[in-house]
Amino acid sequence: MECGLFGLVSGVDIFSGGTIRLQVAEAEVNNISIRFLDRKTGEPTKGKKGQVYSMLQGKRDVDTVSTMGLMIDVSIIPQPAGDAGKVDLVMNVVERPSGGFSAGGGISSWITSGPLSGLIGSFAYSYRNLFGRNQKLNNSLKRGQIDSIFRINYTDPWIEGDDKRTSRTIIIQV
Repeated sequence: MECGLFGLVSGVDIFSGGTIRLQVAEAEVNNISIRFLDRKTGEPTKGKKGQVYSMLQGKRDVDTVSTMGLMIDVSIIPQPAGDAGKVDLVMNVVERPSGGFSAGGGISSWITSGPLSGLIGSFAYSYRNLFGRNQKLNNSLKRGQIDSIFRINYTDPWIEGDDKRTSRTIIIQV
């Protein structure tokens, strides 16, 4: 539990004197499914399973996931289901790398005196999927001979627990 792993009790031995030995194994992922939940109630929505399969709706669903900016590639692959006339849909997603560094520099013609006349530089770090909840964190530093700017920008696209899907952005600049 401390490492964030899910364990399964795979065996129990009971010994005299009240001693119990549990055999615990790490659980391996067998299958992943996606359920569509109602925003207000959190209950599974009706109307997806059992609908006639529409390739146009499938394309809209792929576009919706792609628009979030968290995935490099998104596709839906229809697979034959056990029942005739039915199809299982598998959504394949490839997650985009979450963070990145950037740096830059240049020379300003405005400053003409000093040992490093006109030299300016910048450094930035960004993280797009903080805590796996599409939160964004951007840090940047711009430095020149005369002044410096340090900025932290945090965006939460949906404050947890708010059924109105309120977002927040916090910017600190020094």
